[in-house]
Amino acid sequence: MFELAGYTVTAKIYEGPRTTVYRGYRTQDKHPVIIKCLQNQYPEPQQIAQFQHEHEIIKFLNAQGIIKNYGLQKHNNSWILIFEDIQGDSLKNLIADRKINLAT
Repeated sequence: MFELAGYTVTAKIYEGPRTTVYRGYRTQDKHPVIIKCLQNQYPEPQQIAQFQHEHEIIKFLNAQGIIKNYGLQKHNNSWILIFEDIQGDSLKNLIADRKINLAT
């Protein structure tokens, strides 16, 4: 499983073509976090720029109801974003669990 100094990863919650997302907690205070990692060990400059842009947008949108951005940091040769974990689930899982009929 993914390892990051200062954090304990408890689960992989998403893996896509560009990113992997993990759930865990900050080791020092057990504060729950989401860790989003670029898949590519050596990302292209455009991928890094998009990741940095995502970081800046979420940092700028510091408002109630929007997850908090705890940081962007370099990890080995790639980059990670660390967010507040609100213990939510993906829309895909919510729809699958509730079998919502989108036609009505």
